[in-house]
Amino acid sequence: MMKSIIAVLIAVTLMPTKMDAQLNFGTRGPANLDTSKLAHIYILRDGKADTTVDWVSVWTDDNLIKCISKAYKNKIYRINTKLTGRHFLRTFSENPDDSIELVIEPSKNYYLEISAQSNDKGRINAKLKIIDSANAEERIRNFNGKVIDSYGVIPLLGSIDLLADVFKDTINWIANENYIYRFRPINSWECISRGTDFSLFCFFDYESSGNFFESGRIMYFKKHKLKSVEDLVYYTQEELVETHYEGNVFATIKMTTKPIETPEGILYACMNSYEGLNIHDTTELKSQIYSRSVTIVFHWKDKNGKPVTAALQNNEKGLQKEVHSIKELEEELLACWSTFQLISLDSLNAEVRKAAP
Repeated sequence: MMKSIIAVLIAVTLMPTKMDAQLNFGTRGPANLDTSKLAHIYILRDGKADTTVDWVSVWTDDNLIKCISKAYKNKIYRINTKLTGRHFLRTFSENPDDSIELVIEPSKNYYLEISAQSNDKGRINAKLKIIDSANAEERIRNFNGKVIDSYGVIPLLGSIDLLADVFKDTINWIANENYIYRFRPINSWECISRGTDFSLFCFFDYESSGNFFESGRIMYFKKHKLKSVEDLVYYTQEELVETHYEGNVFATIKMTTKPIETPEGILYACMNSYEGLNIHDTTELKSQIYSRSVTIVFHWKDKNGKPVTAALQNNEKGLQKEVHSIKELEEELLACWSTFQLISLDSLNAEVRKAAP
């Protein structure tokens, strides 16, 4: 049964889903990262002739899963990267061998143009081209929009799921034997572990910071006897304190829990926000490590009336200047939650059959 579920998930991963581009899905890296010391790779996808797919990913080097950007049409990106030296960049499309070479140095600017068309089979052909600084800077000045900052990092290598899911607009995740969760992840999340009892996303880059660490995960809880959102709020505070906050190396500074709106099929949901301070190393202000977490706990019942309680969490740890504010973490996770769907495997199989050639 599990193999058939995973097969369906991989098939549906490639299906595009429209999302609200105005939502805040976050930015990679520590909050105080000094981008002036990094190399800046501008990726311009503002060409009028580019009328095809919504996005194209840009990769560097060999098949080592080093994606530096997911470029949407009518957008300009500034990739702030710690990558240095000689690298080959390419698009993830039908012509992956068409790569360009950059010798990257800190604090310098590089300008690339990307264009994409669909071929007669409906597949993507995308190309990168180096453009001169005068041309690029003029286009950036005249661009009717904001240049989007992101961070080109080397993500942790994972299983085949990394190839299947990461940098897609949406991912599908196992909920139980009859349902899956579908949602758009936060921009900094990389898929590194998938399971029916625990699933983990992660951002960690030693070159950016030796302290900063961001993780996201789906948690599955055993508590099922919940009759109201008030029950869920109370359970959330008790469960998270007992299993995730108390007894670890962080002392609680502040924690709040409040009900939130639910997508179709979800009965109750609440959002817990937590801030803690490392209690084992507080001798110097510079060494104090903060933990900030936002967790959305939700409850639903399947078609057989079986109750399910689970959670979606975003967590950061780092120096006080590195971690983002609770408000920012809440905005990111709520953006993710706004795309959240509960889908039965029956309807998922119907999608796959409909999309099959």
